[in-house]
Amino acid sequence: MSHKTEVKMALTNKGFLKKVLDKLGFTYTEAKEGQTIQTTSRFQNANSGVNIRLETQKGRHLEGAIGFREEKDGTWTAVGDFYGLAFEDGERMTVENLKNKVTARSKEAEIQEHLMQLGFEMSLENAQSKNGIQTMTYERWV
Repeated sequence: MSHKTEVKMALTNKGFLKKVLDKLGFTYTEAKEGQTIQTTSRFQNANSGVNIRLETQKGRHLEGAIGFREEKDGTWTAVGDFYGLAFEDGERMTVENLKNKVTARSKEAEIQEHLMQLGFEMSLENAQSKNGIQTMTYERWV
């Protein structure tokens, strides 16, 4: 029985993916240009070549079991053995909730970058958090 799971993300920007992984508290290893690195599942048939492999973090039990592979069309696919994995807050990690978190945070990073290019500055003094969602205030002086 294979534990290997793959899910294609609606994400095409490697920089945003790395920002998201940082925000989610992951450490990762990135393959050199044109190369891949193997995930390290407990089950040999679940291993895959990936461009970014998530590494072990205290309390997460990742052990390099999952990663992200860049597809020929420029999109990213999460791939690996998700069995028994959890996020840092203890929430069970599934392909779907990883996809949801990565997609939401990548859109947030994309919007922030676009606002910064337009000359807006983020104001942390009015930042609010409700139901785990943080809202920020952006200001632009004209």
